[in-house]
Amino acid sequence: MYKFIVLSIVTILVLLFSPFFGERYINIFSFLYEQDSFYILLNYRIPRIILAFFAGAGLSLSGMMFQSLFCNVLATPYTLGISSAASFGALCAMALGFTFNVWIFDQTVVFAIIFAVLSLIVTYLISRRYAEGRMSDMLLIGVAMNFLFSSLIMLLQFHLDYLNAFKFMHWMFGSIRNVSYEVAIFEFTIIVFVTILVFALRKELDLLSLGEEFAQSRGVNVAYVRWVLIGIGSVLIGSIVAFFGPIAFIGLIVPNIARAIFGAVHGKLIFSTLLIGGSLLVVADVLSRAIFSPVELPVGIFSSVIGAIFFCFLVINRRH
Repeated sequence: MYKFIVLSIVTILVLLFSPFFGERYINIFSFLYEQDSFYILLNYRIPRIILAFFAGAGLSLSGMMFQSLFCNVLATPYTLGISSAASFGALCAMALGFTFNVWIFDQTVVFAIIFAVLSLIVTYLISRRYAEGRMSDMLLIGVAMNFLFSSLIMLLQFHLDYLNAFKFMHWMFGSIRNVSYEVAIFEFTIIVFVTILVFALRKELDLLSLGEEFAQSRGVNVAYVRWVLIGIGSVLIGSIVAFFGPIAFIGLIVPNIARAIFGAVHGKLIFSTLLIGGSLLVVADVLSRAIFSPVELPVGIFSSVIGAIFFCFLVINRRH
């Protein structure tokens, strides 16, 4: 219990103090009498910190779900090719050249979500028809979908003009730039909905993490649980990728960190994963803005560096 209390305190401190750091440091007390500092904090820094927390929490939660479903600690939120499909949708929107806005949804966000859902539907239909629902075969289908959309991205990007090609490359790095309280409310709603469903299925996840056959022998409706979790996880990933681009490795490293500290029981693992993932991406986003200020690096670069090192450590550790 004390570990979770410590984690909660650290998370609160990260959220409280992170808005004061960035391209320039804002004195904790100066924003009370400096109008410019107050405006930056209220309209830029605070919503950006909130969005980074939600994005990190959502990616981490979906990573935890996929690792439990596939019984593989190296599985990621992008295992089924959802990220590549969403990226291809965003690229299509840029290539088509038309623009529209409906509330917080522009053409890039809408196309990314549509292709993420289409990818999930195609994976489901192929798995149901040819893989007979086996998780190992589903994993291979997901890898194939990932390569397919990655190839389509390279093909379409090859025919883009320089301006759109640069815009898309920058989007592919992943960045918390789509700053607004409306987006924060949207992401918060999805994360709360997904968290409630995952928590309701926490006992089934405990059994599935021990193996599909073991879970079936304990009365778990594996097919139902699997597709519910894959469905909500994919929607969560698609919404995050649509707004912020593919932010790598958060969904891989955070569930493993949480599992090492808090154990594999999902009742504790769900909330610890949310807090660690959100805090880690907030810190990474602050560093991406502060280290090379006034130049801002995409947060995906920092998460990739951290994730790559941790990934190698995880593989080496598994071999010993």
